[in-house]
Amino acid sequence: MLKTILPPHAFYGRRSQTGPILFLTDDSSAERNALELCYPKGIRLLCTFHILQAFWRWIYDSKHNIKKEDRASIMAKMKKIVYASSSTEMDTCYFGFKQEFYHSYPQLRKHFELLWERRHFWAHSYRSELPTRGNNTNNYIERSFGILKDIVFARTQAFNPVQVFQFIIINMERFYERRLLGFANKHPGHLIIAKRFLCPGWENVNANEIQRTNVANEFLVPSTKQDTGFFYTVNSEIGTCSCAVGISGAPCKHQGAVSIKFCISMFNFVPSLTPDDRMIYTYIALGR
Repeated sequence: MLKTILPPHAFYGRRSQTGPILFLTDDSSAERNALELCYPKGIRLLCTFHILQAFWRWIYDSKHNIKKEDRASIMAKMKKIVYASSSTEMDTCYFGFKQEFYHSYPQLRKHFELLWERRHFWAHSYRSELPTRGNNTNNYIERSFGILKDIVFARTQAFNPVQVFQFIIINMERFYERRLLGFANKHPGHLIIAKRFLCPGWENVNANEIQRTNVANEFLVPSTKQDTGFFYTVNSEIGTCSCAVGISGAPCKHQGAVSIKFCISMFNFVPSLTPDDRMIYTYIALGR
């Protein structure tokens, strides 16, 4: 149904039949199989939080006979493998993990070998150049459901489908309308909130040395390291930077410096709103 209702230019021009570049999900077989069936060209990644949570529950389950004094060490090694920045570093951590724990815990060996075979789904070293926007968990989805439960439903049980429908089309609509109008009308706290979410260190970037290039929406931003003469390339249209943090589309201090200096509402930051931006938000909120 989703493929039929989306416009041809959906998913940033990839078309509704092709789908997104990647998906980030829990380790639900039914969900992942459905995504593979509908969008076979999409890359399916696993949420880091849920992978570590599932592993933590496994080692703390008494039936697996993991000693209490070893549980924290096993979990720490697992996190190093997950967060390794390169395949070489990950392999080194994996070898140390095997040497330290495999001989003592045969069940752990069997369980982790199954995880290791699927490492391209959960290891960060395999997604360093993917457009993850710095998100390795699906907490955006969790937060959206939190808004629905806490604010829209007010933690109140709905007794029939009609009431649920009314909550969604009235209460939730009113919530997002007010949020958008708050931005459009320059709510006093919106700039402070936006600056708080800029990556730490953007104030240390020398804004006077930021240069525009001949390419539209492209900037050269100096490194914050002293006397290096090195510049990073920031594209404000797609929200990327050539630094290690921003290469995947995650917010970084160089993008933040460009956004603040030129008052550009980028993909990752909304530091200020031009009159045109405010008109767009008002139109989205009110439909006129």
